[in-house]
Amino acid sequence: MLIFGPPGAGKTTLARSSGLGVYDRDDPQWVSEQQFRKAISALGQSPSARAAVIRSGATRRSRRYWTEMVKPTRVVLLKVDAVTCESRIRRRKRPRPSLPRQIAAVHDWYERHEPDEYPPPLDW
Repeated sequence: MLIFGPPGAGKTTLARSSGLGVYDRDDPQWVSEQQFRKAISALGQSPSARAAVIRSGATRRSRRYWTEMVKPTRVVLLKVDAVTCESRIRRRKRPRPSLPRQIAAVHDWYERHEPDEYPPPLDW
């Protein structure tokens, strides 16, 4: 499963509730983006892989790239309004980068978000 959405949309909550292994770049095990991409590429090559991969995917190009790499059987785009995302971020009890930076990331996601031009296998 491949999960896209802005910060605070519930991507991690959905991934953890799926019962699948979770690949989230925000986890400390991923020292670099290159290391994360290598693991995701290997995951996409395995026909027996069962995992939830989390990416922001604001742009069509990004969603297409990750969909081709992961080769998921299910793609989910969580679009939760910015106010709800901000509220969730403020309530988080996990370690996080600076709060202003995360709030800015929510607004950045919505500024960059591009709806799909073709009917992808997305759940809304």
